[in-house]
Amino acid sequence: MAFTLVYKKQFVKIGENFLILGEAGDSNMYDSDRKRSRSWQNLTFAVNHHGLLMSLDEVNRAADFTLDDVSKHYPGEDIKPGFGGYIGLSLNGKSTFKTTFSDYKNFFKGGLAKALTIEEIIQQRGSLEIQQRSKVDHSLITTHYPKTTGELKFLLFGMALKDVVCQVSYNPPPRKQTLYLFKEPKRHTDGFVLAHHHHFLGRVNKRRLSYGGISAAQTYPNRKKAQTALDKALGRFKNLFPVEIVPYPKQQQAA
Repeated sequence: MAFTLVYKKQFVKIGENFLILGEAGDSNMYDSDRKRSRSWQNLTFAVNHHGLLMSLDEVNRAADFTLDDVSKHYPGEDIKPGFGGYIGLSLNGKSTFKTTFSDYKNFFKGGLAKALTIEEIIQQRGSLEIQQRSKVDHSLITTHYPKTTGELKFLLFGMALKDVVCQVSYNPPPRKQTLYLFKEPKRHTDGFVLAHHHHFLGRVNKRRLSYGGISAAQTYPNRKKAQTALDKALGRFKNLFPVEIVPYPKQQQAA
């Protein structure tokens, strides 16, 4: 049986009402890359019988309204611990029967706390898109980037609720990019290195042993640590691969 997965949410404050949007998808729908398909949309499970817009009071009572409605079908049963399984909903990355009634209630509580107005969404470089499909001739009208609250109110309260099926999608603001600068690791030119004939060993361990010029050499602060690294790397084969511990060649450093 398919269920709904909600990955992210965004409540939009329009006057005294709220539009409930979320990035969601069905459990049995997949993209070509075998990843569950998802898109930003108005969440119909959240609004119940309230239409597309909900008042503050309706949002605050939405969870309890759903609980009362579902409880009628399971008299005497405690449905709160596995509430998501009863309504076919997954929140916070949990499975349906691990989505509790508290998770469902916090969905609305958290959405209200971080609700944005249309102006704030546009200011943050996000956008809304409204698609209206006629029930008569199935023609499609798409409105991008609503600029004013009045425009969106007309689309939701006007013909959108009469002869038109209205679908609202949300494009969230782009994520902030963090620039990480590469820092050249500090090279130590004092101490000891492991020499093999005219070459020097780099990092050594039980699985890998490399050697090359002095620029590739692994340096050790004292002879004891160099000996420990050598013993761990070569073990009983060190007699077959002659290596000696020598001070870092100062003349090559000066060159």
